[in-house]
Amino acid sequence: MKALTAAEMREVDRLTTERCGIPSLQLMDNAGKSVFDFLRSAYGDVATSHAAVLCGKGNNGGDGFVVARLLQETGLKPGVYLFAEAGTLRGDAAKNFLRLKDSGAAIQTIGGLADWETARGEVTKSHVIVDALLGTGLKGKVEGTLASVIEDLNKISRCATSICPQSILAVDTPSGLPSDGGDPQGSVVRAHATVTFTAPKIGQLVSKEAACCGRLLVRQIGSPRELIEEIGQGNVRWLESEEFRDLPLVRRIDSHKGSYGHVLLVTREVRRSHSGGARRASRRGWTGHDRDARQRAPYRRVWTARNHDGAAYLYQVGLNFCLEFEGPSVSRALERQDASGGWPWAWNE
Repeated sequence: MKALTAAEMREVDRLTTERCGIPSLQLMDNAGKSVFDFLRSAYGDVATSHAAVLCGKGNNGGDGFVVARLLQETGLKPGVYLFAEAGTLRGDAAKNFLRLKDSGAAIQTIGGLADWETARGEVTKSHVIVDALLGTGLKGKVEGTLASVIEDLNKISRCATSICPQSILAVDTPSGLPSDGGDPQGSVVRAHATVTFTAPKIGQLVSKEAACCGRLLVRQIGSPRELIEEIGQGNVRWLESEEFRDLPLVRRIDSHKGSYGHVLLVTREVRRSHSGGARRASRRGWTGHDRDARQRAPYRRVWTARNHDGAAYLYQVGLNFCLEFEGPSVSRALERQDASGGWPWAWNE
C-alpha cells in the first residue's frame, strides 16, 4: 500500500465521496468507530472507563468526538476536553460535537493555559488518553496552549515509557507530526499507538520523529484500495499482507531458497567492525542454522574497484553477496554516482 501525503489523503477522501457515494460525515464516523474498537479490544473496558479524549477544532477533533460519543453510549463515561470554543467548530466536526453533547458526555472547554492547568490533574489520572488535537493538516509550528499540552502529555507518560497512563492513543497521527515527512518545528506527542485511516502517511514512516507514532495501525474506513494506488505519487510503501496477495502461496516441491532471490548486503569500510557482522549475516543467510556449514562456507572476493578515495569489494558466499566499502561512506559513494547510474570506480578485476 502506498503511503500518502496530507494533500493526497484529502483527495482520496474527496473522491471516495464523489465516486463511491460515501458522505464525508460517514467517513468520520467510520474513523472514530475504528479507534473506539481498537481501544476496547486492546485495553478493555476497565482502562477505557477512565479515558480522557482531547479534541481540537478540526476534523481530527471530529474523529475524537465520535470516539467519545461511542464510549459514552457504551456507559464508559469519558472525560472530554475541547481545546476551542464550540462556536468555532465547522462542518462534520460541528455535527459530531452536537451528537456528543446530546449523548450526555461531560465536556470541558479549554480556552487557555489557565483552563489547562485546572484540567491537567484530571487528565493525568486517566488510564487512557486519546490525542485528537491536531491531524494531518498541520502546517508550521505548534504554539501556545497546544504546545504546552503536548509537552505536558510527554511528561505525564515520560515519552510513552511510563506505566501510567496505560496508553496515549493518537487519532490518525500524533499531534505535531508533519504528515509529509519534514522535520517537526515544535513538540510532537509521543504515542504508545496510532490508529491512522485509509493509508499510512509518509511522515509516519520515514520522518525524523516517525517513532512518535508508537505502534502504527492502518484502518480502512471506506476508500477503495485502487484509489490509494491511483492518487499516491510517492514511492514509499507500507508492507502489509495485501502487498503479497499476487504471489504464489504454495512453493514448488523442487524449489529451494536460491529460487526466490539472493541477498546483497552493503556495509561501510572494511577495516571497521561493522563489516564483520555483515559477513556473518551473509553466511547465515546462505547456510541457515548449521554452524559447521557456516564455518566452511566459502567467502571469496569476486570484484574489486578503486579510485583515489578508496575501494569497493564484492564478496560472495553461496548465492549471497556482500558489498564492502573502504574509504568513503556508503552515502558519499551514492552521492558520487554519475548521471548514468554507474559507479565512479576504475575496474581492477
